[in-house]
Amino acid sequence: MVTSAEMTALTPTERQMVIQLVMDRWNPRRQIWKLGNHHGLSMAAVERIMSKESFRAEVSKQQAISGGRCADLTMEDRRRRVADISDLVQKIPAKRVRLRMKLLDAIRREVGDSRH
Repeated sequence: MVTSAEMTALTPTERQMVIQLVMDRWNPRRQIWKLGNHHGLSMAAVERIMSKESFRAEVSKQQAISGGRCADLTMEDRRRRVADISDLVQKIPAKRVRLRMKLLDAIRREVGDSRH
């Protein structure tokens, strides 16, 4: 599992890419293109980032968090996750309403708002 120190080794953009990979499961064949498009990167750059061990480990961790299987999050981890999701929402094109709603729902759950 990735520690907080290792998580900070990822750039903010890489952390946002991880969250987008976990949350945006609509069309897996276009993931590389979508990541590059939303983050202003070439497809080769996205592939290089996705091949990093720290990136893959963070994807696993975020999948566990999203699936409710990770209870050992520190407040700093939660704060960083909410900040990354919030920044990611700003990068998502307005026409991707469903993904924006999923990200906003993830923020709501992270801060403990249980209202629907």
